[in-house]
Formats: sequence, C-alpha cells, structure tokens
Amino acid sequence: MNHYKSSSQLKSLAKGQLLGKYSTVIGAFVLTQLLMLILSWLPVFFVDTTTLFGVILDYLITFLISLFSGIFAAGQAYIYLNISCGRNCKASDVFYGFKQHPDKALLLQLVVSGISTLSVLPAYVLLLITGYTQDIILVLPTCILLIVGAFIAIYFTLAFSQVYYLLLDFPEYSVKQILSVSMKIMKGHKARLFYIMVSFLPLYLLAFLSCGIGMFWIAPYANATMTNFYLDLIKNRQP
Repeated sequence: MNHYKSSSQLKSLAKGQLLGKYSTVIGAFVLTQLLMLILSWLPVFFVDTTTLFGVILDYLITFLISLFSGIFAAGQAYIYLNISCGRNCKASDVFYGFKQHPDKALLLQLVVSGISTLSVLPAYVLLLITGYTQDIILVLPTCILLIVGAFIAIYFTLAFSQVYYLLLDFPEYSVKQILSVSMKIMKGHKARLFYIMVSFLPLYLLAFLSCGIGMFWIAPYANATMTNFYLDLIKNRQP
C-alpha cells in the first residue's frame, strides 16, 4: 500500500531543506524574473496595441517569449531537485536547461502553454470582439467560454505539472513519453496538488501586501514543496 505525504509534511520537508540555501534560491529567482521581465517588455516597443491586429500580434509574441520560460523552469527544477536530494547547487544553475536538452524543454513548454492558450483563446477572441463592438449579447457566451477554458487549462496544467522533473530524471525519454508519464503519475493526484497550490494563496497575498518582497521567500518555499511532491510521487510510482 502506498503512503503519500500530506501537504503539511511536504511543506515541513521544504522548510528544512531550504535552511542555508536561501541565498542560492533567491538569486536564481531574481535572475529568472529579471530576464523574463526584460523579454516580456520587448513587444511594448515594437507593437501598437491600440489596434485589434496589434493586440493579436502582441498576444502571439508574448506566447513565443513564454516558451523560453520552459528552459528556465527546467533550470529551477534542477536546483530544487538538488536541494531536496541534499546535493550542492548554485544560482547560476537556473541556466542548466540551456545545456541539457533545451529543445525538449521548449517543446514541453509549447505543449503546456499551447493547451492553456487554446483553452482560453475562444473566450479571449470574443472578449476582444465584445470590447470593440460593445455588443452586450456576447457577454454571457464569453463568460461561459472563459469558465470552460479555465477548467480545461487547469486540468492539463496539473496533469503535465511534473514534466520538467521527469525531463531531468529521465533525459532519454522523448517529449511524448515525458508527457505520458506525467499524466500517468498524476492520475488520482491532481486534486491533491491543486489543494497544495491553493494552500499557498494566503502567503501570496501577504507577498502582495509586502509589495512583492515576500515572494523572495515564498516562491522558493512553494517550489521546494512542489519538488517534494514530485519525489513523493516517484517514490510511490506504480511499476
């Protein structure tokens, strides 16, 4: 019989593992956020978002830029796996994904972001049309599409939540295999992970009230907890 750790047990593990490691994880967090912020601001200087075409183009460019977050996600996963397993790491390891299978990281992010984007795209298009036409008849179908799309996006985000850890642990796997294994090990555990993620919302609120400063500690705490969740899944993985 499998014995999975509770949310409180995973968080307790994360707290202990992060002791003495905060300078590393905060450094990695700052590096990642700074680089993604710079990339996300690029479209502002080249795209006119006052037109419908400009809004759509900005959306596409933002999506393409977001693909690079997959490589950084692999680097973050590498750091937290090392911490959780008692190995040494450094802030610059956030770039590890650029050295080890960046093509797979990009493809994994393409699939995950692609599904999430396509899930809410119909609602987004209707929202744009509603804004430009001022047609209130479209408000209800837009809300329905948004709710359905959000549900689909959350479902697949949870199902594919383990892909970057799997990429690091099983580099010989193809992208298709990684996605398949993630779905398999997450079967019956999506609600558990969703609960863990939601349990951090009060801390994120505190971070917001601290003008974002609290994120330097809360984000590593959440990431370390998610990493222990993955290790718990793999430990109890069915053959």
